[in-house]
Amino acid sequence: MEKWVDPGEPDESKAFEKEVIAKKIFTIETRKGTLAPNEQTDVNVCYYPKWVGKHYLDIEFLIINGKPLSITFKGETLHRRAQLSL
Repeated sequence: MEKWVDPGEPDESKAFEKEVIAKKIFTIETRKGTLAPNEQTDVNVCYYPKWVGKHYLDIEFLIINGKPLSITFKGETLHRRAQLSL
């Protein structure tokens, strides 16, 4: 998209994903690297909910000279149950 183009307001889904990214609800480590053929590595994904509800984030791993890998991360946080013993 050209720099002069006004993309307008993001739709509800894109606005939600933007907030999930800004609040770092999902963190991903290792963010980049190089692998030789048949080599493996671990990618750690952590979920840090900041509010009760469902959270999701579409991620695309870009692979040089290969097809991108699309993954959707999903998490759900429930209300904490309070118990009172008398």
